[in-house]
Amino acid sequence: MKRFTLLISIFLISGTISAQKLESVSIGYFGEILIQPGLKTGLNFNLKSLDDERNKWISGSTQIAFYSFPYDHTSLMANFESGYNWKKPDRKLGHYVGIGFGYAEQSKIESLTVNLGTGETENNRIWRTRWIPTVNYMARRDINESFGLFGKLSYGVVLSGIAESRAILFTELGVNLFINSK
Repeated sequence: MKRFTLLISIFLISGTISAQKLESVSIGYFGEILIQPGLKTGLNFNLKSLDDERNKWISGSTQIAFYSFPYDHTSLMANFESGYNWKKPDRKLGHYVGIGFGYAEQSKIESLTVNLGTGETENNRIWRTRWIPTVNYMARRDINESFGLFGKLSYGVVLSGIAESRAILFTELGVNLFINSK
């Protein structure tokens, strides 16, 4: 958990350092395959504009997420990603492809104990560390100059020394709150 606290600090520091290029704050429903509910928030910033009209650019994002699978596990994740954004000048629909790297702390229920005399239950949990490199695609629609909607898919591989390594699919549906008007 100390490592996760360090990552939250890095998230806040990177947001402060990049505040001059901060584009938006994102908040969204987040989870594995939509069935593990959670919440994700992020700071999105422009790293480099590739044209004068701001139709193509390289961006970065730092994110913090919480998601759970009831009666199985709870996960906290810090993630950084960077990628390529583009949109047509006459449309409000934009796209993003990128790569990311996440660090997750997962609290998994190892066993469940029930006291038959009192009816009390106790969950015995173990903490697991998971590294998650991802490939991401996002479609976004800018509603106006200060607000937009987005949908995002992230495919990755869970790398863990204790638990099994496996493929994972994250989904995210949310809103962008633009800091600097376009």
